[in-house]
Amino acid sequence: MTRGLAFNQSNTFDNNQDGCMRINEAWSAQLGTNQDWADGEQNSFFKGCTGARLADMAAPTFGQNQMSKLQSPDVVFMQVGGNDAGFYNVALNCIYQFDPSAPLKTDYDCDGAIKGATDYLNGAFTSQLTATWDDVFKSKAANTGKDFHLYQIGYAHFFNLGDEGAWCNEESFGVTHLNQPKLTQAVRQRINDLTTLLNGKMQSAAGGYRAQNPDKQHVGFIDVSWGFDGHRFCEAAHAPGNEGCKCCTGYAGQYYNMDVWFWNLSPAVIAPGSCPPGLPTDGTSAKPDTPLFDSSAPEATTLSSGPDGQGSALRPFHPKDGGHTAIMKAIIQQLMRDAVPGVKNPHIQQAVQSVDFTLVTPSPKVIAGPPGKRRRRRNVEPAPPQPGDFVRNPLK
Repeated sequence: MTRGLAFNQSNTFDNNQDGCMRINEAWSAQLGTNQDWADGEQNSFFKGCTGARLADMAAPTFGQNQMSKLQSPDVVFMQVGGNDAGFYNVALNCIYQFDPSAPLKTDYDCDGAIKGATDYLNGAFTSQLTATWDDVFKSKAANTGKDFHLYQIGYAHFFNLGDEGAWCNEESFGVTHLNQPKLTQAVRQRINDLTTLLNGKMQSAAGGYRAQNPDKQHVGFIDVSWGFDGHRFCEAAHAPGNEGCKCCTGYAGQYYNMDVWFWNLSPAVIAPGSCPPGLPTDGTSAKPDTPLFDSSAPEATTLSSGPDGQGSALRPFHPKDGGHTAIMKAIIQQLMRDAVPGVKNPHIQQAVQSVDFTLVTPSPKVIAGPPGKRRRRRNVEPAPPQPGDFVRNPLK
C-alpha cells in the first residue's frame, strides 16, 4: 500500500480525469521526467489507478486491464499486492480504528486483520501473482518483438523498530478519543513482518517464474525498503523534545514532518498555520469525511479546490515526496545493475539510442511509451547481476 494519492487540485497529475487520483510527485511521474538515467530518448505515460489489485493489471476479461492501455513498452513495473493482501484492513484495525459505522473499540480486530493478510500471502498470493505475470506476457503490449522486461516493485517497511523508537510505544494514531490503540513494539513488528513476508513472496516468485519459463528471463523483483531508512514512522530523530519545532517531533511530527516519508492522518491538536515554513499546514481534521481507505465511495476520489480533499482519507501509509524519490532511485539502480538496454550502465560502454519505458502500478503509476526505434546493445562488459537481485546501497 505504498502509493501516492492526489488530494487536491494542486498536486493532481492529470486533473483526476478518470478518478484514479494520480499525483505529480509519484515515483512513476518522477521517473518519467528524470532524464539522468536513460541513454537517449525516453517516452513515458502514466496510467495507473488507485485501489487496483492484481486482477486489474492484465486480466483480459475483467478489471482495469492496465496493459491494454499501453502500446509497445520495453519495461513494465508493477507495484501491486498490498490491496490484495488487505494491508488497508490492517491499518484500519490496528492503527486508526475509525469507521463511521463502527464506533466502538470492540468493532476492530487487529489480530484477525493480520492473520487474514498472513494467510493470504502464505496461500493464494503467489499463484495469483504468477498468473498476473502470465496475463502480462500474453498481452498485445508485451508481444511486439522487443526485449521485454517485467519488474515487481516491493513495499517499504513502515516503522522503525530500534530501541531508539521506544518513544512510540505509548503513542497512538487512533482517530477518536474512544479508540487509541498504542503503537507498541509488538504491533509495529507484526506490521513490518507483513511487509517482509509480502516482499519475500514476490522475490521468490520472480526466481521461480524464471526457472519455470526459460523464455521469460527478464522478470525481477526490486527491493525499495532500504531507501526509507531513517524516514519511517517512530524514528529516533522524531522523538518528542524539540520545543522549537512542535510540528516536527512526536505525534504531530508523524504527519507534518516531511522527513517522515509516509503520510498519516493529520492530528487535530495542531492549529493550521502554526507549523514552521516548508511543512504542510492544511489543517485537515483527524476525522475524515469518508471511511478510511474506502475508494468505492464517490467522495473518496473527488478533488477539492481547497487545501485538502477527500484523497486524505485514502493516502495514509502511502509515500510522501521523499519516499517516492527513494523508490525511483531504487528502480534506476536496479535497471543499471541489470544492464537493461537503453539505461546508463557501467557494464555498457555504448548505450542504445532510445527506450520506451512503461510503469504499471495500482495507484497513480503507469509510465509507458509508444513504439520507438529498435534498440541495439553493443560492447557489453561482463554480465551484470541477474534480475531480481536485492539492492542494499542507495544510488549516489
